[in-house]
Amino acid sequence: MDTFLPLALRSCADESGVTAIEYGLMAALIAVSIIGALNATGFSLGAMYTFWTNAVITAISTAL
Repeated sequence: MDTFLPLALRSCADESGVTAIEYGLMAALIAVSIIGALNATGFSLGAMYTFWTNAVITAISTAL
């Protein structure tokens, strides 16, 4: 029991693992934000591409 208390106090004072967990959480939050932003803009970009493609096809077909 005498060796357990100093070991427990040392492990409570060691914060090196906390930093790694914080960096991991920040990386996960950034990844989720990027995925959410790409999903939100992906559909509107696809619709815009379809609109302009149809406009160009219409313009080419009426010019010929």
